[in-house]
Amino acid sequence: MQSSSKEASWISEHLKELAQKPVLSELSMGVLREKYFLRPHSDISKTQFDDFKLSKLYKTSSVRISKHLQGNPHILIRGEKRGKTYRHKESRPIFTDQMIAKIIPAILLPIRDEISWNQLYYLTKNWAQLLHESYETHPDFLDLLEDPEKAAKFSTPVISLDMETLLPTLIDGKKNIQLALEIDINETMTYRKNFPSELKQWVSDAYSDEWWKKSSSNIQSIMKKEGKVGSGSKRGTWLHTKHKSSIDSIFSYFIEGSSLEKATNNFKDAINLIDKESQKLRIIKEINTYMAKLDVLLLDLFSQLESEHHQYSSDRSSDFRHLEDISDRFNLAKKRIRRFTLELRAMSIREIKTEPFATELHINPETD
Repeated sequence: MQSSSKEASWISEHLKELAQKPVLSELSMGVLREKYFLRPHSDISKTQFDDFKLSKLYKTSSVRISKHLQGNPHILIRGEKRGKTYRHKESRPIFTDQMIAKIIPAILLPIRDEISWNQLYYLTKNWAQLLHESYETHPDFLDLLEDPEKAAKFSTPVISLDMETLLPTLIDGKKNIQLALEIDINETMTYRKNFPSELKQWVSDAYSDEWWKKSSSNIQSIMKKEGKVGSGSKRGTWLHTKHKSSIDSIFSYFIEGSSLEKATNNFKDAINLIDKESQKLRIIKEINTYMAKLDVLLLDLFSQLESEHHQYSSDRSSDFRHLEDISDRFNLAKKRIRRFTLELRAMSIREIKTEPFATELHINPETD
């Protein structure tokens, strides 16, 4: 085996090379040592290295290598004990789990719907790229603010969502996203500079499927403690806590076929929770947003059912009938949604306050 100083020197040079490439270059001691021993022209096999990892010599030599790297001014170390990672000072660092746990609530807030954890992965990766780009393009933005916390509190939303892809778009400048995500300024320091590697390719490599699977448990634990995000009604889904309200019960009426009386009572409960006229209007707008999104989902589903109807062989006619029954039910729900939306638009805030809600809707659940 090579000396610890020689191995540490190779690791330092390797990290320096990686910093120039669009790849994750913040690595653990175990990964770095495996790269060293299994490098090209090495006389050590994978089996031999795996055996070496179990020895006492491996552990003691890892400690010595770590001390060599700590004394190198070009190498930065993050974390403690087994969680330590090493990178070159010119290497772009990946966001911590704590920072990702701040990004996800910002994703869920404008969506107003339950999202699966797998869906959140692709959204989180896109939002992470936006934030990296903002820190690198405007590294001094937060330092120039007299009171960053006050500025964040009174900042207006700066992110718009494409409701089909759910991908984010900055609508008033790249720098303002730094305020919108409520990340402590001390956590941002290491990200606010220019890095030599190309960002988009680096994000694809750094925020990989493997990273998501490895970090998911810790990210979820952090979010639950902070209380801004919780589990949805279906297993494996997530929802911003601001949207866990009676409004969701109204939305479920159109999907689950609840009685009109139940839906009416739920809506009354939602209205009674709000005293101010402006807040009532906001609730109505949120309901209309739900309906618009459901309308798109229904159309997509019906299109898929029709496509499957043409693709399956004739011996599956029984399945066709079931699919057609489902499509008929969703068409009925869509008709109800359209009628509901028209009725709500016709109502004034005063009418909602003074007249019986059930009389105003005029929806017949048997025929509408």
